[in-house]
Amino acid sequence: WLALAGISAALAWRHERERRTRAELEKTVQVRSDRLSMLSHEIRTPLTLMRASLELLFDESAGPLTGQQRTFLETIYQNEERTATLAQNLLTQARLEAGVFSPKSQPVDLRRIVRLVVNDLRILIEQRNQQIRTYYPQVLPAVLADPALIRQVLINLIQNASRHTSEGGLIIVSIARNDYNLLVSVTDDGAGMGLEHRRQLFKRFSTSGTNSGEGTGLGLVIVKQIVERHGGQVYVDTSLGRGASFYFTLPFDRTEGAT
Repeated sequence: WLALAGISAALAWRHERERRTRAELEKTVQVRSDRLSMLSHEIRTPLTLMRASLELLFDESAGPLTGQQRTFLETIYQNEERTATLAQNLLTQARLEAGVFSPKSQPVDLRRIVRLVVNDLRILIEQRNQQIRTYYPQVLPAVLADPALIRQVLINLIQNASRHTSEGGLIIVSIARNDYNLLVSVTDDGAGMGLEHRRQLFKRFSTSGTNSGEGTGLGLVIVKQIVERHGGQVYVDTSLGRGASFYFTLPFDRTEGAT
């Protein structure tokens, strides 16, 4: 009887220790999540106000612009866009490392997100005298995804394509489907990349393409992590001298019909 009582007491003590450990871990994770949310708000607010002011100036709401003034504004806008993307990528990476990354999935129309992102990046694309075209079927099934995170994926891929496409170049964003997934591709007609660059693409702080001085490479790492958390895959088709096509897949939302 004493032996059984001892075993019971040991089990109770271990259970209580595990409960306290779980509670402390949950508290730590919640504190990290709260801090990252606060940091995200502190970063986004001034950038959002900056962008709104820039767009009002571009629309000449405050008066007509000279050619030189427009050039200066385009430079500011381009760097604001890059800063906003980098900040969002760093926050996402911090959430992943802190274990507080939790996509808020819902039925998503990918066509709508593509249209919104292309519109958001319009000034950046026009500044480089580039063209961007989109292709997708009229009827597509929804995917179950976090719309903000998929938007982040597309922003990273389109910015990457623009960065490695020459002035006057073409970027193509398309959506196709098979029996199980939607397939999104972002294609540029830049210089492409060789085998060694391809091996480093999805490693943190590597850079893609030939313009190795631009970008941190974190964007493509984030793309891969977000897509894989949604049950999809990311891959690239490229070689030197013929541009690059980045692809990612997202599984259908089986609870929804075609849209």
